[in-house]
Amino acid sequence: MIMKLTFKNVTMVLNLVTPGAKGEAGKDGARGADGTIGADGADGKSTYDIWLAAGNTGTETDFLASITSAYQIWLDTGHTGTKADFIVSLKGDTGPQGIPGIAGTNGIDGVNGEQGAKGDTGEQGIQGLPGAGVAAGGTTGQALIKTNNTDFATEWESIYTATQIDTKFQEVAALPATPDANTFYFITE
Repeated sequence: MIMKLTFKNVTMVLNLVTPGAKGEAGKDGARGADGTIGADGADGKSTYDIWLAAGNTGTETDFLASITSAYQIWLDTGHTGTKADFIVSLKGDTGPQGIPGIAGTNGIDGVNGEQGAKGDTGEQGIQGLPGAGVAAGGTTGQALIKTNNTDFATEWESIYTATQIDTKFQEVAALPATPDANTFYFITE
């Protein structure tokens, strides 16, 4: 049905259509099964085995005797100082930010502590500026109506009761030449 309404010299044409019902959301799919755990990898070679594979010969004792300490290499490259000085020199520049780790689960809430003693009363604050708030005035049966798009631009207007609204509607074949600004006209086609 098409309906035309005119109120305060404004005509609206309404096409009254009822929308269809909203369908239900689909259910979540089932979770897939976990994959199987892979087999253990083969044991890696020891440092001694790698030393032998590099063409060296000897026992593990020979291998250990062949190792030069990092501290000795540091001294051999022109540095001087104690082993403590060497340890301090090992600190490098700060590296880049690592990727965030997986969030942990929340811990259990602890027990509430006892209530503390009441504090002293604070000093009086300074008086604030008056707020925009609701416009003063109005009487019973009135409501604030926006007068334009500016914030807080309102005025008090009377609210029509159901009986008053019924008397404001008129069914007409065509709009009058000079419509009453306080009457709703509707034309059925």
